[in-house]
Amino acid sequence: MANKSQTTKRGAKSSNTQASQKGSARQGPKPVVWGITGLAAGLLVALLVHLEHTRPDEPASNDRTEASATADSEAPRFEFYRLLSEQEVEVASEAETTQAPRSVENPGALPSTESSDGTGYLLQAGSFRRADDAESLKANLALLGITASIQVVELPGGETWHRVRIGPFASLQSVNTIRARMASEQIDSILLRAGG
Repeated sequence: MANKSQTTKRGAKSSNTQASQKGSARQGPKPVVWGITGLAAGLLVALLVHLEHTRPDEPASNDRTEASATADSEAPRFEFYRLLSEQEVEVASEAETTQAPRSVENPGALPSTESSDGTGYLLQAGSFRRADDAESLKANLALLGITASIQVVELPGGETWHRVRIGPFASLQSVNTIRARMASEQIDSILLRAGG
């Protein structure tokens, strides 16, 4: 009987060992292995993101060049030069074009001479498509003590422009005074003849 009990115990021991080996095979990798795998995956993703952000831009292919050329043609264009060439501007007579050179102290000022033909002068401080922009410039000029008016102009193409104008002035001396104040605030202007 003693023999029988030993075999039973041995059989039990061997079955316990087999069961524990089968159980460990079912458990899968240990948590340390999972941690190392996760860390490696995270580092790989971080490396890829870093390389993507530090990669120099590649030269554009022909497809991209054509697409950007199309996008550039659809971008808003400044029409100032076209509009300026379409508008009629009076040119001063020869007597007025042979004036003394401008002073270095105030480069935006014109020589002060009285108007010989009785017409006055206007200053145009800006021309805008949006009325809000014109009102804003008019308000800035008012802060400088300059009274301006807004002239709404409808062009043949159906476009509406809002011109900010100052004047009329009887003499170029008064124009120079206003222009000097505007130049101190970096506001450019165009000298125009009133009437005629």
